[in-house]
Amino acid sequence: MHLKMFSTKKYSRYLEDQFDRQYYGARLKLKKFDTDEFQSLHSKIYPPFIDSSQEAHLVSCVEVRDLSFHYNPFNPILKSITIDVPRGKIYALLGASGCGKTTLLRMILGTLKPMSGTIKVFNETPGTKESNVPGSGVGYMPQDLALFMSFTVKETLTFYGHLYGMPIDMINYRIDHLVDLLNLPKKNRLVSQLSGGQQRRVSLAVTMIHMPPLLILDEPTVGVDSLLRLRIWNYLEDICRDRGTTVIITTHYTEEARNSFRVGFIDSGVVLAEDNPQRLLYKYNCDSLEDVFLELCLEKAKSNNIEIENEEKKNSNQIDGQEINNTINCKPIKEKNQLKLQNQIIIEEDTDRDDLVNNGDIKSDPNNNNNNNTDRCQIDDDGDQYSKSKKLSIEKIDDLESKLKLKQQQFSSPISMGFRAANNHHYLNTRRITALLEKNFILFKRNPSSIILLNLIPVLQMTLFCITFNRNPENIPIAVVNDENRTHSLSNKLFIENIDSKALKIKPYSNVEDAIKSVQTLHTHSVLTFQANFSRNFRRRFLKPESVTDKVIESSKIGFYPDTTHAVFHLYIYQHILEAFERFIKAIGVSMGYNPKYFGSPVDLMEPIYGRMDLKYFEFVAPGMIIALVHGMSMLMGSFSVVSERHSGYLERGMVAGIKASEILLSHLIFFIVPVFTQVVLCLFLTFYIFGNHSVGSLWEIFFITFITSVQGLVFGLTLSVICPTELASLLAVFILEAPFIFTSGVLWPLSSLPESVQKACLWNPITLPIQSTHYIMFRGWTLANIQVLFGLGTCLAYISIVLSIGFITFEIFK
Repeated sequence: MHLKMFSTKKYSRYLEDQFDRQYYGARLKLKKFDTDEFQSLHSKIYPPFIDSSQEAHLVSCVEVRDLSFHYNPFNPILKSITIDVPRGKIYALLGASGCGKTTLLRMILGTLKPMSGTIKVFNETPGTKESNVPGSGVGYMPQDLALFMSFTVKETLTFYGHLYGMPIDMINYRIDHLVDLLNLPKKNRLVSQLSGGQQRRVSLAVTMIHMPPLLILDEPTVGVDSLLRLRIWNYLEDICRDRGTTVIITTHYTEEARNSFRVGFIDSGVVLAEDNPQRLLYKYNCDSLEDVFLELCLEKAKSNNIEIENEEKKNSNQIDGQEINNTINCKPIKEKNQLKLQNQIIIEEDTDRDDLVNNGDIKSDPNNNNNNNTDRCQIDDDGDQYSKSKKLSIEKIDDLESKLKLKQQQFSSPISMGFRAANNHHYLNTRRITALLEKNFILFKRNPSSIILLNLIPVLQMTLFCITFNRNPENIPIAVVNDENRTHSLSNKLFIENIDSKALKIKPYSNVEDAIKSVQTLHTHSVLTFQANFSRNFRRRFLKPESVTDKVIESSKIGFYPDTTHAVFHLYIYQHILEAFERFIKAIGVSMGYNPKYFGSPVDLMEPIYGRMDLKYFEFVAPGMIIALVHGMSMLMGSFSVVSERHSGYLERGMVAGIKASEILLSHLIFFIVPVFTQVVLCLFLTFYIFGNHSVGSLWEIFFITFITSVQGLVFGLTLSVICPTELASLLAVFILEAPFIFTSGVLWPLSSLPESVQKACLWNPITLPIQSTHYIMFRGWTLANIQVLFGLGTCLAYISIVLSIGFITFEIFK
């Protein structure tokens, strides 16, 4: 490789030209060029080669000491990590996928707790009351988009601005500024309508909306064109210089990291090196950071290989050596489209540039000549340049360092923006709760089908229930066989006439065999038979009871062949036959001159104490079915809320913005109360006004207990959403819980049929006592002043408090 030596004067002319080309697109013909200007231009084009003694004076923003973390003790993710991020600088974190970069960032953000070691951000531990991280003190861009696809660009940025407590005027100003800076599309376009690169820019804008003093960017320039990538890096450098902002960035563009002040290489949870990029290039004599990373991996591989050999020698088991690349998985990150404008110097000995100097358009300082300046740079023929000789003298950058220290003192506070954010450690902040409610409203407004289904499903279920159970069976076919002579068949005809023709439909058959066959072929459900002398022998039992023989008694009976496979039909048919017989016997008595009351039942049925004699099964089941439906639907509604946000990445980003677990759960609870209220109103309206169910007590009290029970189901669903890892697991948990709730609540069958010990256990069912309370109000007319009714209401309130507390605690522990 052919190398060239050139003077500071020529190098400064080149830097000036490169600076002009990048930032203005044309050459600026400067009349004077001094040392300060040289340093300014040099820092724009190429990061300075900083001495380690100078870095010792920098103020730390993030300090990580001996940090370790693991999910499985046998497979640690981070192993004694130690890094130091200076304030007001860009720190690049490089490493292959799965090496622990994102885990390290999450612990810096305070969303993960380390197993050992310490982390200090602005001299405070993240997640403590004294720290503003997570919160408005940090801006975090995750590797995933974590954007609401149903939001517009403006709605997205406004939502996060409200979370950070920004005034609306400042939010609008920052939106306009970021739209121009990041070349975002129109503010009223939906995020779902944007391309992948545009969505990534919106995600970056969310991170910078509140001008935090610390930016943590996980792969921010992936999918972004090179020109916009350059603008982003220039903006990051500007805010670091002007506002003292600290930037921690992970990137796959290794050469892009050369623009950072310090770079850290991570592999398999271990920091391989942490230093200024130019010093690393100089130390390892490499052309690119990719080659530096490879050298670091090779060094680690050699070290590991030596350890293996030593271990083998101790065990006296000699084996063949293995290749270094098989010892460790070191995959240097490679990117074809590197930022050539910022990381490459090409010396063009063109006559135009020499003419500029000769003609006096550019006048260099006469003190800066080849004899007085020992600084040198080496250039290869391909144009790839890096510093391999002496670094710039400390005297030339002392002025810049003093200005930097002054700038750091000005921005020593964790909040470097024009407003002071509210305390992020209040467990309930009305500003953030309001923002979350607005977010939920926009999501449901953009998806109206979800609102319709939430209200329509319980209404349809209750409608089907009312239609199905509100009417008794009618026109049930039964077979009748009459063997009696037609001239003497007055009694059997009288019996048949007393059968309710609306309930039972008579089908005559000539013999028993054909009638039974009709039951077997599902044409009828039962068989009635009258023997040949039925009428004469039946009257004989009343006229001459002393002469009645067994044969007379047997021939005066009505044969009944039931089909008990259908229990409802069997009981219903048998009930109507008994009622028909009661009417028949009274009619026979009247025809024979007896008092009809003589043939009545000896049990005198009085007026019911509670309820009424014609109470239907539908009316008995209705209140319990309403509570079971709205409770289950509310549980299902809440079960997807938190888990879906966690799965999509919204939750993590919101928690970094300072949202508390209590605020998330409370915002969902408040928002879903509206559809829950609507469901309860519609179900009660259908039951009592459309289908004519009756209630002795107050409908308002029935509504109140039903509504509180529905809120209880919502709380159950929210807690399941916190506990379950996926939407499917949450859905299965709802069905697993709701089915036993219904079966053991007494909705379909009385609990008194169970053993006493099981009955007591069923009282712990969260809907058992509320159902009993609604029964008391509906059929007995009791009020909330009755202690038995209050038991149901108290059970609901107790479960709401206990389950919601479990949700809060679980969310805080496992967030």
